[in-house]
Amino acid sequence: MLGYHTIKLMFFNFYIRLVLTDGKVWLKLMTRPWLHFRTITKHRHNVIIHCWKAGILWRGLIHDLSKYSPAEFIRSARFYVGHHSPIVEERKTFGFSKAWLNHKGRNKHHLEYWTDYCLKTKTLVGVQMPIKYFVEMICDRMAASKTYNGDAYTDASPLEYHERIGHANIIHSTTDVLLQHALTLLANEGEDALFAWLRELLRMDRVKRRQNGFLSKLKRRFKLKPNRRSEPELLWDLNLLYCDLKPCTQNSIE
Repeated sequence: MLGYHTIKLMFFNFYIRLVLTDGKVWLKLMTRPWLHFRTITKHRHNVIIHCWKAGILWRGLIHDLSKYSPAEFIRSARFYVGHHSPIVEERKTFGFSKAWLNHKGRNKHHLEYWTDYCLKTKTLVGVQMPIKYFVEMICDRMAASKTYNGDAYTDASPLEYHERIGHANIIHSTTDVLLQHALTLLANEGEDALFAWLRELLRMDRVKRRQNGFLSKLKRRFKLKPNRRSEPELLWDLNLLYCDLKPCTQNSIE
């Protein structure tokens, strides 16, 4: 049951903006729910465009749909500020964010989703993200920087944000290396170079999964029709993905 103050904050706190149209000044009234809806929808549209350029359009179409659910939308609309995520404001008020706890458990493009308990260290450690979710995460970070920075956005903005917030021990070492490489590539060479690299990353990941798939193992076992590409060439391509971006050490959750 929503409390009186929650309803008041959501529906009776208006933003008043002055809009200049044809030389006349008009007052534009907007509530927090509408402003939040407009922000997350703009963000989703940016992610869809980025995912299309990266070659994972479907991931963009289903991106962040949980933000429209009551569990996330109502709380986020209450703490809407416009220049950064309402999750930050909710944390300042309560010390944690219920909207974020709901969000991170339903969206696989967040690092926090890919964590597990380590039996050796008795702590939570990062698990390596599948490549398609990693690519979606890069698209998400670019779109978030564009949404909240507006005209101040540059190709270096996602890297600056990453360096500012960090992720402690919740990120797998291989994912961390790939993330640093992707954001640095964006900052130094721009979006076209980044999307080309992400498409190649996805292609090599498909090759790797096809090589380790059941049919490929069956063909090698019975020496049937060989793969279209030779084994040494496949391994060389995979080394581009995992070895040229050294150093990286595997975290263990055994």
